[in-house]
Amino acid sequence: MTRHLIPALIAAAAAGLAPAQPLSEQFLYQGELTDNGAPADGSYDFQFRLFGQASGGSQIGNTITRSNTPVDDGYVQTTVGFGGIGLLFDGDRRWLQVSVRPAGSGTYTTLGRTEVTATPYSSFAINAENADFAQFSGTTLNEAYENGSVIDADSGPVSIVNTDTTPGSSFAGLELGGSGSRQGRLQINNFAGVRTIESGSFNPGGYIQGYGATGDTIWQIAPDTSSWGGGTAFIYRNTGGGSGSTGGTNFGIQLEGNWAGSERSRLIMYGEPGEGNITLAMDQATGDNKVQLPVDAVNASETKDEAGVASTASGSVTLTPIGATIDDITSATIDCPTNGYVLAIGTFEASVSHVFGITSAINFGVSDVSQTYSGSQDIEMRIDDAAATGSYDSPVTVHGVFPVNAGSRTFYLVGDQNSTGHSVSAFDPTLSLIFVPTNYGSVSGSRQGPGGFVPDQALPTQAGGLTPEQVMAERTLSVQANRDRIARELADMRERMTRLERELGTELVANEEGR
Repeated sequence: MTRHLIPALIAAAAAGLAPAQPLSEQFLYQGELTDNGAPADGSYDFQFRLFGQASGGSQIGNTITRSNTPVDDGYVQTTVGFGGIGLLFDGDRRWLQVSVRPAGSGTYTTLGRTEVTATPYSSFAINAENADFAQFSGTTLNEAYENGSVIDADSGPVSIVNTDTTPGSSFAGLELGGSGSRQGRLQINNFAGVRTIESGSFNPGGYIQGYGATGDTIWQIAPDTSSWGGGTAFIYRNTGGGSGSTGGTNFGIQLEGNWAGSERSRLIMYGEPGEGNITLAMDQATGDNKVQLPVDAVNASETKDEAGVASTASGSVTLTPIGATIDDITSATIDCPTNGYVLAIGTFEASVSHVFGITSAINFGVSDVSQTYSGSQDIEMRIDDAAATGSYDSPVTVHGVFPVNAGSRTFYLVGDQNSTGHSVSAFDPTLSLIFVPTNYGSVSGSRQGPGGFVPDQALPTQAGGLTPEQVMAERTLSVQANRDRIARELADMRERMTRLERELGTELVANEEGR
């Protein structure tokens, strides 16, 4: 059986496409097929091969098969595409070899080679601005169109390069299978050809990172490569050399989205060796470890620079009945973290066993020195000598403000019985101390220092705001007023009794007459 094919047309399959659509890599093949001298009818299988010469030589690209192609009265038409026309039709002459057989049976009959005319080269001109596009060696790109759209880059990275050297132009590189690790990598370079941004695969996920002008790693976002999972972000600090070189690039800021499997984040800002780091550890549920600072990051004035309190309470104290002796009723100590002020407040119940004819005078106060107090802020309790003998109780509150320096300070609640002939006790004394680091106005210290006070008993005094003479006069008036009130009430009672007697007598007379 002999077959003969007369190619009628080899043309680019661009007819009828809208102007905005890209040109197809396929081209249209037409011809007349005879079988044993008669026009062929039915379905046939065709194979197309491309060569660089009219006979002999090596095949270029892949073999393209078109099965069950209909042939009507000898006329055959189909499309042929070898993939990457701009790479295979690169300006050199090409010949098309066609083989045919009845569909699904028999062996192929090779019908010879026909030179490809210039029509497909219009596709090459559209796909490449100039012949420099065809710098790729081998058959890697064209094979991608016929082998599942896979580009095999085992021989090295595929690069897309901008050769424009005008300042401000961008360079780009796409690397696949780089470093023999089967990784994919997209790399963008600056005008000097130094990479600036890179992204790619990274076990177990993808990463993106930026570089400085000298190639140092500046930042990176990547998955956590530990078994914990999660994401990480790094900002690096340059210490003198590029990545992997002497000096290297160390961490500046590290952010872990899932620190050690806690499902909580941790932010670390690194310092130089010996300086310590600053850590915000959200993986720490409570406590000071949530914020971790270098040992000397907080100075003494900042540590515990806040208000604080101390307090003490005790039983009872009986004062010494000697005018020159001041007794400590109770004391309390507070640890002042820095310079500031202490507000001391003392309270108790004062009980005086008073004796008629003797003035009872007692001074109370707070002090930062044992057995002393300031005459400018002490409180005096006084019972006049004319008061009846007995026990007199009264609540007492004293306070004072003291400038202090950092350190432990002790304060005293004191009492001074400066008269004799009676006794004085302080029950349930309480001394409370409040530390305040800052004043918002002027503060005058309570204690004037040794010898800086004048005892109250040496000053003119009066009880209840009245002199003793005034008190006695008030008492006399009160007694007289009471006597007058009793006399008036007795007179009123007598008048009422007399009226009742008259009324009763009248009623008795009327009753007698009525019998």
